[in-house]
Amino acid sequence: MIDVDFSPYQGLIFDLDGTLIDSMPYHIQAWQQTAKEHGFSIEPEFICERGGFSSRNIVLAMADAGHDVGDVSEFVRRKVELYRSWINKVPLFPRAFDILKTARERGAKIGIGTGTQRINVVDILEIHNISDMIDFIVSADDVTRHKPDPQTYLELMEMMKLTAEKILVVEDGLPGIQAAAAASMDCLVVDNDKFIRLDRPQRSWPPPASQPLRACSWPAAGMLPHSDHKAWPALPSRARTASPAPPMPAQSTPVTLIPTSTLTGIAEHTHTQTVLPASSAWSWRAAVPTLCPGTNLLTRQPYAQQPVHERHAAS
Repeated sequence: MIDVDFSPYQGLIFDLDGTLIDSMPYHIQAWQQTAKEHGFSIEPEFICERGGFSSRNIVLAMADAGHDVGDVSEFVRRKVELYRSWINKVPLFPRAFDILKTARERGAKIGIGTGTQRINVVDILEIHNISDMIDFIVSADDVTRHKPDPQTYLELMEMMKLTAEKILVVEDGLPGIQAAAAASMDCLVVDNDKFIRLDRPQRSWPPPASQPLRACSWPAAGMLPHSDHKAWPALPSRARTASPAPPMPAQSTPVTLIPTSTLTGIAEHTHTQTVLPASSAWSWRAAVPTLCPGTNLLTRQPYAQQPVHERHAAS
């Protein structure tokens, strides 16, 4: 366990399954039962590694692994039916709920950012009588690009009317951790209600010497949501160098600069060292969302077409 000072944050965003509620055993049981009815088996690790993915993308990942899932929508419907039959048994994680309750009492805004369906969120909140403690919800039904894409968190940031540095994400799953990093938000990583680490993205340029940067593909290798894979352009084959500084391309490239410390525990596909000079007009905040892909999700404009002051205002 680590100690975390929550007082600087004016907004907290909680993932739901595995973070705020101890629901993963029930999700896994529902997935395994549905798979059995379709004539194959699935390991718990397969589901846990995709925590935060939409149900549809999980089924498509099963199909990609060679399983006969039949009709994808019907597979999802059956899994949801099974999970919801047990939803009254799903408990809150006490430490995560204590964070939420304390933050709420001091006036912080509270959001739920999840890959599950909205009906599950609403029912869980009602079952535990905490609906009035939640200000905003973004569910799988509310976005077109799911975690690890940061759209879920950027939508919540817009609802909260806060900047990224004033928001803390609480997450347990790799896709959600990646989404928080891409949204340039601090992320408290939890595991079974224990505080594992606090990831802080680099928001200034140049970075301190203690924060070496590496260029990484987005999303991490092997974790790409099935429905989005054709939308991501190929990574450049060569690194850009600091001297001389090259011009930024007309279209944003899927390369970001992430502090090595932020990548601890994240399955990343490391490519090549990338350095930008301190005079570069391309800020850290602007660089990250270009990965998704090249568009500011708040203004719906490519970052490359926005003046620097507009990019920061949109942040």
